[in-house]
Amino acid sequence: MRGWMLAFCLLVMAGCGRPQVVVAGSSCMGRMMTALAEGYSHIQGGQVEVQLGGTELGLLSLQEGGCDLASCSREPKWSDRVEAYPLATDAIAVVVHPSNPVSGVSLAALRDIYTGRITNWSELGGLALPIVVVGREAGSGTRTAFEEGIGLQEGTVRHAQEHNETGILRTAVSLCPGAIGYLSFDYAGEGTGVKMLPVEGVLPGEETVSRGQYPLTRRFYLCCRPGEKAEPVKQFLAFCRGEEGARIIRSLGIIAKGGGAVCSAIGSGG
Repeated sequence: MRGWMLAFCLLVMAGCGRPQVVVAGSSCMGRMMTALAEGYSHIQGGQVEVQLGGTELGLLSLQEGGCDLASCSREPKWSDRVEAYPLATDAIAVVVHPSNPVSGVSLAALRDIYTGRITNWSELGGLALPIVVVGREAGSGTRTAFEEGIGLQEGTVRHAQEHNETGILRTAVSLCPGAIGYLSFDYAGEGTGVKMLPVEGVLPGEETVSRGQYPLTRRFYLCCRPGEKAEPVKQFLAFCRGEEGARIIRSLGIIAKGGGAVCSAIGSGG
């Protein structure tokens, strides 16, 4: 009897720390998803684990059963075979080293920088300093949204550096006087070590994004498998899309999508 009871207690103890829901995906959504997970735990007592690694890895993990939800920072495709729920609207900030005197950049100039046509800051009214083009890795939702936003075709970008996490990219730009990069604008505020450049004369912010004035925006999605039935997953998804979730998202300076109808992106396989 003692042996049976000990085994039972060990089993219960092992399960206590196991998350009810695992979310994997976009690194630029990491801060938001972590805040939502902590809020959910505090308010409803559920355990949610947030894993980073990029949108494509999150979607792959979801398809293969490695996680329960995928955080996606690009528009879902039919081939992703998911149900995608919009959570927020994000702006992609263009960032440079704080010492860079350039006061702004156009979409056309960004196209020329990221395809190698403009290679020196002096061509944009700055110092005679080579431009170090920094970007995200292939498969990043942020990279896809940025390239589409400035009007580039896939495969035409020339990066000097590629990084697979938002924080690493920001650090790289903060350490290199000639660098230019892009990331979610909530990672680029005061005290982050980088300077945001206005794009077409407009800086990203809640007001300029809400009014459609800032040109580089995209939606953040939380994706599940089609017809998801697991109650813990459904409950966390409902929390994120509800009033409490919206309040947490807004507290980070991100525009909450709230409610909203499901965006179906269910492929036929393959």
